[in-house]
Amino acid sequence: MVLRLRQLGPSGRGGDRAGVGPYIHAFGLLMFRGYQHVVYTDTRTGQRVDQEVSLGGAEWNDAWSAFLVAFEDHVWDRGWLDRTYLAFDERPASEMQVAVDLVREVAPVFVDQIAIAESPSADAFAQDLSLNYSDVDDWSQEMIDRRRRWVGSVRRGCWRVWWVG
Repeated sequence: MVLRLRQLGPSGRGGDRAGVGPYIHAFGLLMFRGYQHVVYTDTRTGQRVDQEVSLGGAEWNDAWSAFLVAFEDHVWDRGWLDRTYLAFDERPASEMQVAVDLVREVAPVFVDQIAIAESPSADAFAQDLSLNYSDVDDWSQEMIDRRRRWVGSVRRGCWRVWWVG
């Protein structure tokens, strides 16, 4: 898991003395490129192991289930749970469904705290969506309508649009 801390606005929190926040985007549940893998230290040998795993397979589920439970406790203990999002870059809806199913099962608090970048097809999973404006012609009306409903509702919704080009 990689934590990418983004300054998305004034935090007003005393714990943010480093100037980071207010939201924390934690990346890693789905690999951006290449194969799905889990990296760990073998406690018997002390060696770092980079093991290829199948998305949704037993090893992937076991590793990420253990991580998500511990991660939820970690951010809760520090008072960050309400501003921590599980984040994903450019993943198709089919892969997002596998990840969200696991999150729903083992750490459901994060189901409504998912951030996705540049993946309009996975919009239904995201409360925080970032898209390139240059792709505006590819955005479905359903996605645009859903974003409008979320931003104006009790469910905090967010989307950012980047101009590229």
